[in-house]
Amino acid sequence: MYRFLSKPRSNPHTATRWLVAVAVLTAAVGIPGMARAQDRVVTTAVSIEQDQLDQGAYTPDEVVQSGRQFFAAAYIPEDGHGEGDTGPRSGQRLAFWKSAVSGPGTDIPFLRVNGIDSQACFGCHNSAGTYVPEGELYRTQKPGGVGGSADFASVLLSNSQFPDDNNPSETAPRYTHIVRVPPKAFGTGYVQELAIEMTGVLQQQEADATTLAAQNPGQPITAHLEAKGVKFGDITITCPDTSCNSPIRDVSKVEGISTFDLIVRPFQHKGVTATLRSFCKSALDFHFSMQAVEVVGINNDCDLDGYRNEMAVDDVSFAANEQSLQVQQSLGNVAALTAFTGMLRPPVTPNSGSEPPGKAVFRAAGCESCHMEKLTTRPRPQFRIQLAHPADQCPNASIYGSNPGLGSASEAEATTPPALATVNAQKTADANAKGALGVCPSGFYCIDLTNPGSLPPEFEPRLTANLDETVDVPLYSDLKRHDLGTYLAQVTPPQRDDANHDIPNQEWLTTKLWGVADNGPWLHDGRARTLEEAIIMHDGKDGNANEGEAVTAVNNFQALSTTDRDALIAFLESLSVPPAP
Repeated sequence: MYRFLSKPRSNPHTATRWLVAVAVLTAAVGIPGMARAQDRVVTTAVSIEQDQLDQGAYTPDEVVQSGRQFFAAAYIPEDGHGEGDTGPRSGQRLAFWKSAVSGPGTDIPFLRVNGIDSQACFGCHNSAGTYVPEGELYRTQKPGGVGGSADFASVLLSNSQFPDDNNPSETAPRYTHIVRVPPKAFGTGYVQELAIEMTGVLQQQEADATTLAAQNPGQPITAHLEAKGVKFGDITITCPDTSCNSPIRDVSKVEGISTFDLIVRPFQHKGVTATLRSFCKSALDFHFSMQAVEVVGINNDCDLDGYRNEMAVDDVSFAANEQSLQVQQSLGNVAALTAFTGMLRPPVTPNSGSEPPGKAVFRAAGCESCHMEKLTTRPRPQFRIQLAHPADQCPNASIYGSNPGLGSASEAEATTPPALATVNAQKTADANAKGALGVCPSGFYCIDLTNPGSLPPEFEPRLTANLDETVDVPLYSDLKRHDLGTYLAQVTPPQRDDANHDIPNQEWLTTKLWGVADNGPWLHDGRARTLEEAIIMHDGKDGNANEGEAVTAVNNFQALSTTDRDALIAFLESLSVPPAP
């Protein structure tokens, strides 16, 4: 359905935008308000220009509704979907298709074993689970599944080295290195903000230790790393002199986080990305070969499909500079996709007023040592989206490899990682705010997580603020990585985070259990078909491997009576995604 923005804006492109929108509407054929599967997703009527976004020209409703189209609709070649016959993954497409089709296979746009595996985000994020409607007998899909998880049929497969012909460590071609169940996007705006706040605390703890070490050259200074009640071990700083330009960082006792930068990365199963914008721009490239200018730069056709400045309406003409309409649309439309994803309703079941019996069993079994019930935000939390700039050039193959991975190295060339840029910008904003709450830092687009204004039903309800305007986020996670032993370990080369740092194969980010009842199959690769299987497999296939950090909790679970086991599972089943109103 075509939608006009609420008001024209005084900028050089306004007249063109509105004339084109009118032309599209008047030329449409078919049922009024209906869009066809072959219609373009990126259109003038729904595009968001980042410079106008920065000036407040759009309401949050307009931004998230545009983002919903970019999330839910299927991109087509005219949008820039897919790569050219000789694009970066053409060799992989040839290897994948050559035994299944009569031609070379490079003319087939999809790959599946390393991205280019869908046409829409909705293709893999489409279910809020099932329920029995009131007054009925049979289960059906809940309304409002856009942004949810999916069945095993939609798992992500990734092997940047496929078909492994040049990898001497492989004795036979391996189709996939990574298998991942699509995570639900519900409530992710809250999650990002918690992680950034935690990152700020950890950065300050290291900075304070460095300051003290500079005052005491040669003396090791140890700081305990803890944020929002989550312990990340200890870091020891030694300064050779009072300038401390090259501090010696002993990170041997740091745990559950990248020792390189102490950034909490709350997204993807191994904690790969720190911000939703980083994830969205990487996902567009990996899944669709839709290359926004913040990934590949202005006028660069890095995937050789004949389109440039993708995620803009005009992805054919050359843009003059960063202020050009195509560039601002590409940047703004990625921001809109990010806003939609982050503002989806949190998966919280309304409180019945009494604690279910299984919650006490869950706590007594030790599950809460990692699956912490809630983390609390700063007062009046904002979902902060950093305004982006175009990249200088196509991604550096020596950093990213010849074939992209989802999220990995997506910020490797950033001058300042987005999470740290957010922390620093918010410090400046808070210092200038003189006690005011909910201040959006310069260079960011912000939406109030508690009171975002009028949004469509699938973004409601929001979490209720406390009296001090903080928000308790019941995500049941500590946003920390933990060693879960060899059974669940990745057996291929380590996955890398957005800064291009290896993540240990046995470490996994603590799964957020809010909504867990509705996002099976469970565990990172979907191997667990029931919640009980998922719990037991935290310590080997049968729960008796005695490896990793979950041994005690798994042993406690297996020692429970049948009544208590059933109560614990019933409690987890109560953590469901509410249907959209």
